[in-house]
Amino acid sequence: MSTTLNHNDAILGSPLLRLPGELRNQLYEEVFSLCNKPGDRVQSDASKPSWTDLLSICRQVHTEAALILFMTQTFVFPYFNFLEMAYTRLSQDQRDAIKVVKITTNLSGWCNNTSGWLSLFRWLSPRGIVCFTDLLPGVKTVKVIHEDGDDLVHIVKLLISFYLPNDMKAALEAWFKNGAEHTITVEWGGRDS
Repeated sequence: MSTTLNHNDAILGSPLLRLPGELRNQLYEEVFSLCNKPGDRVQSDASKPSWTDLLSICRQVHTEAALILFMTQTFVFPYFNFLEMAYTRLSQDQRDAIKVVKITTNLSGWCNNTSGWLSLFRWLSPRGIVCFTDLLPGVKTVKVIHEDGDDLVHIVKLLISFYLPNDMKAALEAWFKNGAEHTITVEWGGRDS
């Protein structure tokens, strides 16, 4: 006697899979939006179950819900150059599905040659990536959070480059919106809002 179920038997045996696809998608969206908590999947505790384990229930659930996960979450990039990793590690479908991005920066990150904005722009240029929507085409909202330490070094840098942040802000805002026909909302905030 075979214990292997065919696809139709699996659907008939599952109350979830018997629901119409549109309703299942609404359920996936609701579940994933309820679970929109800050976290780092790379550094998560593998011994504890994760809410993303829902995607491992069966192939059909994974196929139907995997991109909904990308559509419903806010993707947080603690450093702007993490976008490079998103570009190289995510599939085109996954990048297209991302709708909200939060980028955290600090004053030293404006001009840091190794891990800041300048480094990212040097990486983007030879690849023909001229605007944010080349990286993540589906993004509708970019939240840029400016987090500065209150130490004396940052205060001195702020005083020395008093006009730079506004110029950089305008340049970055144009970069976010370039090619997107102003479909991206850029939200600027201080200290993780």
